Amino acid sequence: MPRKVWTGYRRWMSNLAPLLLVAPLPAAAIWLHEQGHTAVALYVLGASPVLFWFSINLFGLFQNEKMKSAMRPPLRAAYPKQVQTATFSGFARPMYRGLVHPHEDVGWLLLHPDRIEFFGESQKHSLRKEDIVGARFQWNVHSLLGLGRWICIEARMGGKRVRMLVEPRQRRTLLGNRTLGKHLLKQIREWAKDER
Repeated sequence: MPRKVWTGYRRWMSNLAPLLLVAPLPAAAIWLHEQGHTAVALYVLGASPVLFWFSINLFGLFQNEKMKSAMRPPLRAAYPKQVQTATFSGFARPMYRGLVHPHEDVGWLLLHPDRIEFFGESQKHSLRKEDIVGARFQWNVHSLLGLGRWICIEARMGGKRVRMLVEPRQRRTLLGNRTLGKHLLKQIREWAKDER
């Protein structure tokens, strides 16, 4: 049985790794203040939120490259011709409420001629192109810091509204993936209009 990729450890460390790097700074500010270096203490304390933002951006995708590498063989086995065009992404069903991480699963977003598919470790979902009614950005917890957002693909199936939520994890930083999300949303919209 293959080892699990999107583990609880990786979910937790996506939050804890950035925090661990800046957690000593408030304590250092207090110590500096007690040593009579108040101006330096205020500088360190004031810099803490900025450094925390950079830390989340850089380390919030804990072991992302390892997960991407581990999930490439299943993609290659299922869709050998789409390995180069698939986008590594986080995914969640609209009803999912993750207390530790907004991504329910990680895997590959694929644009087939007739459907869009998320091919993940535990979740596999697709929407037919003919059922898709739109694609837009939607808020998620990464949006609070300007470091991410969902791409929400909306469809109508049997009179019901259906949504697929994905967030790119293709690049090494959250901000890099937020930028990639603009291009991916545009690509999805163009794909959805093509030959309809």
